[in-house]
Amino acid sequence: PGAGKSALAEAFAAELEERGWRVAFGRCPEIDGDAPPAWAWSEIVRRRAAVRPPSPEDAARLAPLLHDGVAIQSQFQLARAVAGYLAADAPLLVVLEDVHRADGETLHLLRHLDHTAKILVVATYRPAETTDDLAATLAALAAGSRHLELAGLDEDAVATLLERHSERPGLDPATVRTVLERTLGNPLFVCEIARLLASEGPAAAEALPPGVRDLIRRRITRLPASAQTVLRNAAVIGRDADVDVLIAMHDGDEDTVFDGLEAGVMTGLLAEPGPGRVRFTHVLVRQVLYEDTARIRRTRLHGRVVSVLERLRPADVAALAHHALEAAAPIAVRYARAAAAQASGLHAHREAAALWRAALEFAGDDETRLDLLCGLVSALGHAGDVLGALAVRAQAVELAGAGPAAVRALTSYEAPVIWTIQEDSRYHEEFIAAVERELAAGHGEEIHCRLLATLVFALEGHDDARVDAAGAEAVALARELGRPDLLCLALNARYFALLAPDRRDELESAGAELLELGRAHRLVGYLTLGHSALLMAALGRNDLETAARHADGGVAVSTSGQLGLSLSILTLFGALRKLVEGDFDTAEAVYTTLTRQMAERGGVNAEAMGVLGRFVVRMARGNVRDSIPELAVLWERVPNASTRELYAGALAVVGELDAARRVWRPDEWHARDYYWLVWEALRGLTAVALGDREAAARSYRNLLPWDGELAGMSSGSITLGPVALVLGELASLLGRPADGHYAKAVKVAGQVGSPHWAEEARRRRTTP
Repeated sequence: PGAGKSALAEAFAAELEERGWRVAFGRCPEIDGDAPPAWAWSEIVRRRAAVRPPSPEDAARLAPLLHDGVAIQSQFQLARAVAGYLAADAPLLVVLEDVHRADGETLHLLRHLDHTAKILVVATYRPAETTDDLAATLAALAAGSRHLELAGLDEDAVATLLERHSERPGLDPATVRTVLERTLGNPLFVCEIARLLASEGPAAAEALPPGVRDLIRRRITRLPASAQTVLRNAAVIGRDADVDVLIAMHDGDEDTVFDGLEAGVMTGLLAEPGPGRVRFTHVLVRQVLYEDTARIRRTRLHGRVVSVLERLRPADVAALAHHALEAAAPIAVRYARAAAAQASGLHAHREAAALWRAALEFAGDDETRLDLLCGLVSALGHAGDVLGALAVRAQAVELAGAGPAAVRALTSYEAPVIWTIQEDSRYHEEFIAAVERELAAGHGEEIHCRLLATLVFALEGHDDARVDAAGAEAVALARELGRPDLLCLALNARYFALLAPDRRDELESAGAELLELGRAHRLVGYLTLGHSALLMAALGRNDLETAARHADGGVAVSTSGQLGLSLSILTLFGALRKLVEGDFDTAEAVYTTLTRQMAERGGVNAEAMGVLGRFVVRMARGNVRDSIPELAVLWERVPNASTRELYAGALAVVGELDAARRVWRPDEWHARDYYWLVWEALRGLTAVALGDREAAARSYRNLLPWDGELAGMSSGSITLGPVALVLGELASLLGRPADGHYAKAVKVAGQVGSPHWAEEARRRRTTP
């Protein structure tokens, strides 16, 4: 990242070529939708294929990159195919330019590239334009990559660059310093000034325009008017332009087009990356030409591009959609639908979402609008924007009414659900009633299965019995239908009924089946869910090493939309391990930083997760009072059973007993999920602090079967420590033997490497 990244990459490539390396460049499109997903890799593979045609087997595996419109069946296998094909050219340098503009599939292939292959990858980007997907990809690749931040050029380098591009040796040092001060050493700006020095002399440095765009404009205005028109038309096509398309836009006037293109090449505004193609040498050149063209003219020109592409490139739906949308053409919806479907087929869901959203502006009737809204819900869900997807789904449900249209809207969230999709764990009564109504209406087995899964995702945490029954029915239906995709969806629903501590064997079986189905049928979105289930099952056995393998495995197989959440799960697991080990400062810092990042990405319940993470750390280190203010705010904002238990427990622990009694409800129901043991253990501690023997006896009975676990650790995110420690406290209040529980707590703490909880258990065991 930094100024001069492209120039440095090109210089590095030239040096390696001199040493016998092969070099391949792939550039991420400047404009969203201007090219099909994974275009940078397509550019690389197609250029190498022109030099060294792939074998029939390789060509089949690389088809999604060699040909437009071919869906990706397996992202992992495609990445392996790319690495295998390119490795034959080793040593090979791959340069991916402007990955801040990369779509999800480009980043996914980068992340899954076989890093044992003899391929060096250099990726350039602008730090100020880093997307969430790129940030997640950089985090995933951090261990095996190096990060080089580029600063501006120094005075000697500026002098060298000025002399090279102005062909004026021995420039006055004062001129060099003036240029350095005005450009801050930005190589592009320096080169533009050098070209002005070449044409206008040293005086140009004394009257520098205020910005690089003005420098570019000055160069453009020196061209003939006809050449400027050709370049403006090329700018409408994009950063890269097909010469045949440009000629067709000029009604076949080849001479005018070629004269204009030659003028652009001669003045350094254009480059020729390949036969029949031109490329603006910098994104700013294209931007200046495009933005200086009146909007009304740009709109008409985009329409002309659509007409040309329909004749010359009818399969290029990505470009057709982009230009049709910019032209506000009547066919924009049709092409946007096709391009969105293509993007989703290539797992580029964020790009698909942008297309669905753009098409909504041109939706005419309610039926079309509903279809576009449902497509947008699915794309946003798969892209990891859960809150955005739920907001759009609400619009779709309101528009749909009842019947088949309602079913389409209700079931439009189609992405795997690893983390709850209920904001603030709210019970959405109207939505749930609508799902139940359509279930009763009888729409066929497949729709019934999808509705059952939708019901579970809306109801989990509120009605254990209904969630259990609906999940079981969905699995049975999916097995009868013999549909692997439906079975994965049904197992996803079933997953939420199996999070209770007494159902971990079933959870482990479901996780293993999800991995098997995902691998066998290329249902990649469910692989991360399978690893998540197996992680929780392992933690229920206090098996941190197996859990760590599944945390890493979940990241490795994540789709682009899942990567942010998978990295969050991995980081939460890391914070949990620090808490278990007694590194409280690091644990609290990670909980705080991570949950802030989750909130910025639109993660569900991120704020509550941060409050909960800090609370369990402070419980372990003995400074719970620091959590009281934020727990009070959370309880006031989201008053439910969980926040009540947290707030009352914290008040009781710090000795504010009257306040705790006013808040606490010791008989309130909690869902039997991965946090159930946390709430039950906290309830037990509150009962001890308040001397409530009846509540203590209930908690003792509820916790006793789980005395070999750490409360909440199976969630992979938090824990209150050994359940046996709480049992010892409860036993003491109830007049029962407590030493055995404390001995068990010492043993459990030893199993997981937790010296502070082992020491606390020993201390309590010896305290009369």
